[in-house]
Amino acid sequence: MVLDKKKYQKDWYSKNREHVLAYAKEYSKTHSDKIKEYNKTYKRPEESKVKQRLMAKKYKENNKAKHIVIQRNSYLKKKYGITIEEYGLLVEKSGNKCAICQSEFLGKNLPCVDHDHKNNKVRGLLCRYCNASIGQLGDTAEDLRKAYTYLLNYEGTL
Repeated sequence: MVLDKKKYQKDWYSKNREHVLAYAKEYSKTHSDKIKEYNKTYKRPEESKVKQRLMAKKYKENNKAKHIVIQRNSYLKKKYGITIEEYGLLVEKSGNKCAICQSEFLGKNLPCVDHDHKNNKVRGLLCRYCNASIGQLGDTAEDLRKAYTYLLNYEGTL
């Protein structure tokens, strides 16, 4: 039901956009004093913004671990469509190793989320070297086969 309402509102706005914008422009002209008074009362003055930034910085410093988790979760959700819990399951499922070279994810060798760039579907976890290698070869099995054939043909010739 909520989605239908949102869709209705979006459709209505797209059909009536010019009317809504014209109304807003006219309202701001005729009620400029009222808008200025509202802004003075309810909008934050500059010193308040500075104070807010300092408080946010202090909060981040005091809750660094929590902030990192929130930031990482937000990144994973936005870029790959997975939560940090799903990411943890991927790490567990992979045995904490790269799916290609089987190197263990330790220290600076952190797992990279490998995904299909066409449909954005997550394939698994790779080390950064394997992930970069696949990316450089165009993310296609055909290009990987060509590289493999090339290496087989010229192995030991130098």
